[in-house]
Amino acid sequence: MSDFSDPDFEDGWTRQPPTDSTMTALSREIETLRAVCRSNKQAYIGAVKDAMAADERAKQAEATLNAVCELHQQYRFAGDDTTDYCAHCNQISGGWIPWPCPTTRLLDQHGQTPA
Repeated sequence: MSDFSDPDFEDGWTRQPPTDSTMTALSREIETLRAVCRSNKQAYIGAVKDAMAADERAKQAEATLNAVCELHQQYRFAGDDTTDYCAHCNQISGGWIPWPCPTTRLLDQHGQTPA
């Protein structure tokens, strides 16, 4: 990663005091590495925040789907043993909406089935 080389390093065992240029190069290298670390930390924190926000949106969407499923329930009138209706759609439309209603059919297409 570094272009740093120490011209004062003679053999594997002895070392002369570093020159000013060597110290300057080391200082620059340290600052570069610190900047990379700060940048990576900020990117990581941003990714964690994004993941947490996505998880919260998924939980909210699931709660909304569950609420829709709770509204659209299959029922049958007493004494009528042949036709099922949607409790919610019948209530809000004033008509007879057979089961499965358009909402439950859409939910079924996307893997959500009212309980």
